[in-house]
Amino acid sequence: MSQSVSVYVEEFSTREESRREVARFSCYDLALRCAQVRVRRCMRDFHRRGQSAKDLFDLWFMFGEDVYIVPDDRRAGFSAIDYGRLIAMELACDPTLRNPDEQGRS
Repeated sequence: MSQSVSVYVEEFSTREESRREVARFSCYDLALRCAQVRVRRCMRDFHRRGQSAKDLFDLWFMFGEDVYIVPDDRRAGFSAIDYGRLIAMELACDPTLRNPDEQGRS
């Protein structure tokens, strides 16, 4: 029997019991694509012309959806925050948003 993979969302702004399953798939790749689409769609809704990547990311992080995959058996895993950072830079045409863990590295 194959294991199913679920995509869950949780509102960043309401951490109290807001977790809900939004989709279930037979493979990780489909779940990953679903998670990426949800993050991208949410960020597009928040995006405004002239907005910096940081402002877009901060707005999404405060009011958007945290999307995650269960089980996330991939070695690297899916991080909605890391993916959101990339989408914010893409939508804002602003490559300056960096992971705080990477700042100061060459």
